[in-house]
Amino acid sequence: MTSGPKPGSETTRHKYVYDAWNRLVKVMTAADAVVSECRYDALNRRIRKFTDKDGDTWTVREYYYNSQWQNLEVRRDTRARSGSPVPEPEAATAVCEQYVWSPRYVDAPVLRDRDADGNSATGDYGGDGNPNNGVTGLEERSCYTSDGNGNVTALASAAGAVAERYVYDPYGKVTIYTSVWAATVAWADSKKNEVLYGGYRFDSETGLYHVRHRVYHVTLGRWMQRDPQGYVDGISLYEYVCSSPVTMYDTLGLGYTMLLIAEGDPELQNAKPSPQRGMDVKRVDMPLPPGKITKNVQTAVQERKGEEPDQVRVVAHGNEAGEIKRGGSIKAANQLWAMAKGIKEGLGTDSPPPLVIESCSVGNNLTSVEAVGREWGNTVTAATGSGVIETGELTGLLVTYDPKTDAYKIDESGRRYDRKLGKAVEDKRSKDEQDLDKINFRLKNRLSTESPGGCYKKSDRSTPTNEERAAQNELLNQRRQLEAKIRERK
Repeated sequence: MTSGPKPGSETTRHKYVYDAWNRLVKVMTAADAVVSECRYDALNRRIRKFTDKDGDTWTVREYYYNSQWQNLEVRRDTRARSGSPVPEPEAATAVCEQYVWSPRYVDAPVLRDRDADGNSATGDYGGDGNPNNGVTGLEERSCYTSDGNGNVTALASAAGAVAERYVYDPYGKVTIYTSVWAATVAWADSKKNEVLYGGYRFDSETGLYHVRHRVYHVTLGRWMQRDPQGYVDGISLYEYVCSSPVTMYDTLGLGYTMLLIAEGDPELQNAKPSPQRGMDVKRVDMPLPPGKITKNVQTAVQERKGEEPDQVRVVAHGNEAGEIKRGGSIKAANQLWAMAKGIKEGLGTDSPPPLVIESCSVGNNLTSVEAVGREWGNTVTAATGSGVIETGELTGLLVTYDPKTDAYKIDESGRRYDRKLGKAVEDKRSKDEQDLDKINFRLKNRLSTESPGGCYKKSDRSTPTNEERAAQNELLNQRRQLEAKIRERK
């Protein structure tokens, strides 16, 4: 898309310029006056933005992120920029915004500290990296409230008083209201909150939303660039979340993931695990009979709109009276197998996308995940439930089973699955404790034989071969050494 109406001011027309990687780098008026310019790093993160050109002076913003692509800090300064060709301006150094994000959803902000008066000598919120300096320049603290779709609905002061409210149309066009809904508020008179629809970042200069890999146009209800994933989101490469913006969102600007939540666990009644992509959330009753599970899941999947997702995630925990049991029992295996069967039949495909199961039922026995993998016909990642190392239980290992090779791969990225947060998080335990978990898992599930690619084969023999017995003895020796090291530290 090289030109189009400006969202929120549709009579104004903008021109759009992209780089070789299809990233939006410049927005201009119809008369070729520059509205904004952007720069990106090698990971496609927008790290610089130039706006408010006044002669040779520009407003320069620098964006700093964490590993989840959440914006932690913005720095802003005015910089001179002239010459032919026009050079890059010097880096902005004055901190103007800092953010804290919630673990419940990757784009759910908790609070923002801001330099609202433009005076770096006032304010002591946030931090400037110098513990001996109490002045940060950030004198305004605001807290966020969001709805179930991740849309920011209000901004409140540190004391809890609502400052302004936000209302959206289905595709994200925002209207700002006063705290008591008395009148609408123009952007120039607002709190300049740029985290709005879906938790995406709003650019007031262009009216566009910056959503990681792509840019979203709310008036047109479509992406500005082609989908780098191809036709995963429908027959249009520019379609936004299968044209279902009320029930779905897309945090990376790529495809979307279908999410099924099995009812039963009180902790999950309002769960919204942090996605890698947008999700079509479906809550499914999980009765005990596998046949009924399949039917319920199939119906829920068929109700969704759009094309095949690029990943399916299932949150399937249960309590004592719930439907998905702990322990990897045959009952749990049958239930998870029935769920996978229902999803596959609902999708109507013999080549389903990868499946991720977040269930504590697969932690102690691989019967469940093997049954699911064979029914599913593609890789199945089992995000196991949290346990405690002192009792020998697993602590959230992530394990992938490939039914085509009948082999398992244990995640080595230093992550574990946190049941309460509903997602994989950094494992802050020592490497020895993490390695001990993996060894216990392999011993319990007889994954002693290594295969190419860092995978493990499961022994199905009641009597192990000499090679398997030697591998088990080596694992037992490693376990004793690790246990001794852990005891010494404690």
